[in-house]
Amino acid sequence: MSRWRHVLVPVAGAAITVAVIAQASGAAQAVGAAWLVIGLLVLVGQRGRTSPSGARGRRLLSVPATTLAAWL
Repeated sequence: MSRWRHVLVPVAGAAITVAVIAQASGAAQAVGAAWLVIGLLVLVGQRGRTSPSGARGRRLLSVPATTLAAWL
């Protein structure tokens, strides 16, 4: 069941998000699209930076994986 949870939960979340966006007004959809583009630009910018240790920006979360696993 744990394996399916990692598939079903994101798919359910995406379905709900798409349904909400589809029902939103045109102005809200435009603001949401702009927000998405800004977020993607920030992500690309963060991935391109070099950390003090010299490692490329591959770490997207500052929380250890063991902590994330404990939350699930």
